[in-house]
Amino acid sequence: AFGERWPELRGQHQYVEGTLDAVSAAPGEALFTSVHACGPLSDRVIERAVASACPVALVPCCHSLRKQPPPPPFTRSALEAAAAVL
Repeated sequence: AFGERWPELRGQHQYVEGTLDAVSAAPGEALFTSVHACGPLSDRVIERAVASACPVALVPCCHSLRKQPPPPPFTRSALEAAAAVL
């Protein structure tokens, strides 16, 4: 379906269904993406992307947010510190 919708991207993506340990990439050669990465899985996706020196696009699972207070807002210094890591 992906290749049918965006034929210009055929051969430029890899869909992996399995354990996160099976995913790897050369530095800067991939964009790690994840949808509904529940709980600590979000952290593991970010760790894998950082270890591979690759950017990450993450849409975490929202189900547990109903039970938790919202996180504190990001400060400019926290965002700058995160950007410095990448």
